[in-house]
Amino acid sequence: MGLAALLACAPLTGCTGESSQGGSMENPFTKEPEDEAVSSENDTEDAFTDTQESEKTTQEASTEAAATEHGHAAVTDPEQSMARKYFELMGMELSDAREYFGVEEDSTLTPEEFDAFMETIFVESITGDRLTLDQYLKDPAAYGIEDVSSITYDPGHLIYSKEEMEEANSINQEELKQMLAYPYEQLSVRQRLVFDKMYYEYLIALWGGEVPDYSTQLGLTSGLIPNLAITFYEYIFDTEENVKTYARVMDYLPDLILEVPEQVKKQMEELNYAPTDYMLDTALASIEDLMDTEENPFIDGYNAKLDDLAAAINLDDAAVSQYKKDNEEFYVGEVIPALEETYEELEALYGSNPKGEGLYYYEGGLDYYEYLVEDAVGANMSIDELMVLLDQRLDENIKKLIRYATFNSSLYDQYYSGDISYPGNNQAEDILEYFIQTMGPDFPQYENASWMVSELPESLEIDGILAYYLIPRIDAADVNVIRVNASATGDDPTTLFMTLAHEGYPGHMLQFNVQQSCGAYSVEQLISHLGYSEGWAMYAEYKSLDYAEISEALKNIILVDSCINYDLCAYIDLAVNGKGWTLDQIADYLEGLGLNDSLAEYLMDISVGDPGAFLPYSLGYILTEEIIEDYAGETGAEYKEIYESFMSIGTAPFTVVEEYMGTEF
Repeated sequence: MGLAALLACAPLTGCTGESSQGGSMENPFTKEPEDEAVSSENDTEDAFTDTQESEKTTQEASTEAAATEHGHAAVTDPEQSMARKYFELMGMELSDAREYFGVEEDSTLTPEEFDAFMETIFVESITGDRLTLDQYLKDPAAYGIEDVSSITYDPGHLIYSKEEMEEANSINQEELKQMLAYPYEQLSVRQRLVFDKMYYEYLIALWGGEVPDYSTQLGLTSGLIPNLAITFYEYIFDTEENVKTYARVMDYLPDLILEVPEQVKKQMEELNYAPTDYMLDTALASIEDLMDTEENPFIDGYNAKLDDLAAAINLDDAAVSQYKKDNEEFYVGEVIPALEETYEELEALYGSNPKGEGLYYYEGGLDYYEYLVEDAVGANMSIDELMVLLDQRLDENIKKLIRYATFNSSLYDQYYSGDISYPGNNQAEDILEYFIQTMGPDFPQYENASWMVSELPESLEIDGILAYYLIPRIDAADVNVIRVNASATGDDPTTLFMTLAHEGYPGHMLQFNVQQSCGAYSVEQLISHLGYSEGWAMYAEYKSLDYAEISEALKNIILVDSCINYDLCAYIDLAVNGKGWTLDQIADYLEGLGLNDSLAEYLMDISVGDPGAFLPYSLGYILTEEIIEDYAGETGAEYKEIYESFMSIGTAPFTVVEEYMGTEF
């Protein structure tokens, strides 16, 4: 198991597997003006600033007191922290990195051999199981994968032993050493970019292998349970062989489901890390949905896809009927009992974590969280630096919101009531077509005309996820699909309008196609930096307001309100998991911002229940905008040119993006 085995882990273990590009995260406070209302006593900027400063004075003392009270705060010495070690490695000169890992440059290695090495990494990564292989490639033979019969149908497992992790780290380090031996100066510009991306990926993988594993399959939006149905629903039926593959992978599903409570109990025993009741409520609600055979995606979704395939390839009616019968019988007879058992085991864990503390209070939890933050953002910045950045933004935007609420109260009410008319008449396809036509002159052209927008079945409407873009297979990139959660967007024209810019044009769909058109390597599709991808998608989402045919004042209200909500969630996440903030500290901070402190419990729940979830959206956008504006100021380049440069680099940490801005590939 090498680097790519960790990057492209079994598709059932990640957020919507390997098939989708993140997802539009739902703004947690939209349409709740009563809870988010700016306090009347803070209706001036001076009052806000004074209150904020006084609250800041007490935060550090409160955190120290809480840490002392708990007696087990895992506070890491910055001079000795894992983060410091890997930040230094990420910033090293190549010669120093080679010296650190004991590698010498091999001048006999050629650029052609580098290509072959990267292709080997890619192929090894996607051939761990058939589901992953089929998600990445339509025609494996074209990539030299002739014999697929030996590839297992087992999608993998959730619990890795210490020995397995050590073996993975050893393989990753050996592969990194192999790559470091290539003569960097002899590589093409694109090859150097791939080299730099992969160097960072190896370091992230090594870092993750050195910290305790606090990842959980009960994550509110990122865990296995809420994404299980989507992963299988998005498996593509091109041929009858795909149907058979699906059935063979399904054979392993009951055991995989039963591993969820096993993983939770293992973490409770070894790390004293238990799920909160809020996490259990969310997971159990998802399981209940999966146990309901009415409008079930594993049954109805499967049948609909099979009917489409049958019509496309003239599949025999008798065969179709038999496939449907076998699938439903297996799901009802094998999968549902596994779900029922998992439900009972998780339900018995209620009350296991009454304190609901952040990762800061667990042994090695801060080390893990620092790794998680860097993996989510990709900025080579400490928690303190990121909090300062967010705090400044919140300060500026709260002041703006106060002014907008005071002088444009009617527009503020209009926004929250949803009484806004946008181009496209609230029809998803029409909105996306409008973006492609009207934003096209200001953004890179969308060369691939094939795309579709469809609503998710009701059984797949995950709370907190507005939509997602389904990343095409590498050799079938002409199929671009966007799924929309109608329950979250149907009554909100602003959300639907901005979400389609986020997922479609000029967001994820355009970014992927521009990257592919610039000669991206196959291995680059294995790289997932949500800070970059969600940062660009949020930038696209906010830019759509310039084309919304609404007043400048209303546009500013929508933009600032959204930024505050995402930034606040990210800031509290960092404070809870990275600084050990308590519920009272969150409430005090909210009061200092002039917000209703009744939000404190919810913010604590989502910060503990899915650490890092909002960071790519908030910080990713801030850093994306900063790179674009800095480059525009330094070069005077047209924004369309800047956007194309940013997207052509492709998914990467921001340190790499900054280095390659303006480079032609």
